[in-house]
Amino acid sequence: MIPDELLSKYQIGTWNSLDFFDRWLFQSNFPKISAHFISDNIFQLEQNRFLSADMYDLDLYPPETNPFNYIWYIPITCRFGNDSTKFNFTQTFFLDQQIMNISFNNLYFEYFYCNTDFYGYYIMDYTNENWESLSEALDNNNIDLIDIDRSNLLNNAFMGTQTIEESYLIVRGVTQYLYRDIYTGLLSWQTLSYHVNRMLDVLEYESLYSVVQVKEKKLLLFKIYIFFLNRNISNLLLEIIIEPMKFIYGMIMEHFQNSKKQKKNHFFMKFLF
Repeated sequence: MIPDELLSKYQIGTWNSLDFFDRWLFQSNFPKISAHFISDNIFQLEQNRFLSADMYDLDLYPPETNPFNYIWYIPITCRFGNDSTKFNFTQTFFLDQQIMNISFNNLYFEYFYCNTDFYGYYIMDYTNENWESLSEALDNNNIDLIDIDRSNLLNNAFMGTQTIEESYLIVRGVTQYLYRDIYTGLLSWQTLSYHVNRMLDVLEYESLYSVVQVKEKKLLLFKIYIFFLNRNISNLLLEIIIEPMKFIYGMIMEHFQNSKKQKKNHFFMKFLF
């Protein structure tokens, strides 16, 4: 362990490093950053503790047990643009309060992407419109979205669906670029493999297990795809199984989207009665 006396002598951004690390070490979960333009030139960042849907009812570490009220010190680098093929402005923000408003003066941007290069241990919560623009940027092979950024967007979209706010339709949107011939990277496929494996595990133990049994041959084919993918096989072998994978992935997404709607209705009904 690094002594507190030593840590307190250093700065991280504008913050004392001891205070910075304490907020990350002694707070459970991690931040979810909501970002959007509240007007044409006012950009807003808001941090909250990330909670999956099931944790709303069973929170082992409620806010009253937390010395920092679930406020982290978070450096956030975002890229902004008006063209789906590139970004043309980058800025880093130092978020140390729940809500921060930033004026862009005369600058105007149609969409943005934050947590560049996947540096931060947090997830982003975008509006549906911004997710659509990011999906278009991925489809158009935005030159500023390198492989780790693409993987981060996939991971972010999947993590967001674990809450009650975000739809699996967002995941469907940001995965379409994987089917384009122009994309040849493997990192995003590995991210997809990880999350779909988790989804398959959930399906296996759900009360809707019969859905899996009926389509077990299709799911077996998908597991074969994952088997090859995790061994970094050649692009040729990926092409052999990519077409059936598209169909199976769509089937799984449809099932989870319907299941999520049922759970969301159940969640709100508990508060009505």
